[in-house]
Amino acid sequence: MSADDATYILSLELPSPIENILVQSDIALEMLDVDNNTAVVSKSECDKNDGNLLLCCYRCQANTNRVDLKFRTFEGQHGILRIYITPNIQPKCCQLRTYAIRPLSLHIT
Repeated sequence: MSADDATYILSLELPSPIENILVQSDIALEMLDVDNNTAVVSKSECDKNDGNLLLCCYRCQANTNRVDLKFRTFEGQHGILRIYITPNIQPKCCQLRTYAIRPLSLHIT
């Protein structure tokens, strides 16, 4: 966590090129731009009744092996952040990474 601006940076890296990354969460997160990312971001409107409060997709440029995701949590909210990473390989597959967001995620000891 960066204490200066209360953000997290999640670095995702694969040995093969990344085709796209889907970010899904059951709590509200503020996704922020990262200067060195070449990925194109598409954000979707979410329906609270579906259990999604964040849904966005990062489409990567050719030969991108690393993507940094920068986001801010909201104090007191807790839930799960799911990252689906699709590499540009055949046959198609997807890698799921799950991260717990804690209620006091902005506190630093």
